Amino acid sequence: MKRCIGEMQDMLMHAVTLIADMLGFSSICHFNAMFKKYTGTPPGKFRQSFWHSMTHTKHDEKL
Repeated sequence: MKRCIGEMQDMLMHAVTLIADMLGFSSICHFNAMFKKYTGTPPGKFRQSFWHSMTHTKHDEKL
C-alpha cells in the first residue's frame, strides 16, 4: 500500500507540474502562489477539499 500511495503522490505532482507548464508558469512555486492569491487556498488544499466533497457526495447518494 505504501508503494501505491507513493505512486499516487508522484502522479499528482506530475499533474500539477503539467498544468503549471500548460498555463505558462515558469515554476510550480509561482503557480502555487498565484493559485492561492486568487482562490484563497493553495492547490493542494483545494484538491483535498474537492476529493473530500466528492467522496461525501458519492457516500450520501448511496444512502
